[in-house]
Amino acid sequence: RLDPSGKVHYLLGIPYRGCWEEFESAMHSFAPLFSGAELETTVANGFNFTNRRHAEKSTMGIIKTFQVEDIIACIKHLNEMFAENSEVQEWSQDIIFRSYKVVRRLKERAVEMADLMKTLRPGGERTDINMSGANDLADALNDLRRLEEQLQKKKDSIS
Repeated sequence: RLDPSGKVHYLLGIPYRGCWEEFESAMHSFAPLFSGAELETTVANGFNFTNRRHAEKSTMGIIKTFQVEDIIACIKHLNEMFAENSEVQEWSQDIIFRSYKVVRRLKERAVEMADLMKTLRPGGERTDINMSGANDLADALNDLRRLEEQLQKKKDSIS
């Protein structure tokens, strides 16, 4: 749907099918991917490839600001999405490919944070980093590696 300025609005991953309660419930499950808040992406001028690519790049760029708890919330959501007992067993190619990209970006962010934590020493100059998150981050990296392998297999089976 177009807004008054002519922009197309998307909510990433959650289609609205006429039932507000169903939509809201799905949004609450999806929102942890974006730190618990809705994230709006607009594409000007319809389906211009450059704008869509820019919108995806901006959305993926947000992951660079994620903290350990954000990464863990995303992992939890993705695990629920792709669990063997999930309500949906057949995901579209687009969702699998986007999820794979998200997992790779989350993994890059987790590695970046782990590297930063390795360079910090107790009693060092930086006191703004929560060092107790190092163990959670190590677990998150293992989960992300597993999710990446799982999604890679799904991608390979589609291609």
